Amino acid sequence: GIMKKNNWISIKDQLPKEWVSVIGYMTDSGDFPSVRECYSVDGKFFFPALNEFHPISHWMKKKEKPHIKT
Repeated sequence: GIMKKNNWISIKDQLPKEWVSVIGYMTDSGDFPSVRECYSVDGKFFFPALNEFHPISHWMKKKEKPHIKT
């Protein structure tokens, strides 16, 4: 299987499915937060909060929402 550390998956090992929201680690974020929601689109990574494409090195699945009793 794929070795995972802290649930991060290297893009060298596996890419996320296209148009599925994941958490990506941007490699060009500079002083800005490097961990953000993104989508894989044609081998590139789109960050909706930034409305831009950025390279990533790693990604992880988003966590499930907590079940809240009402």
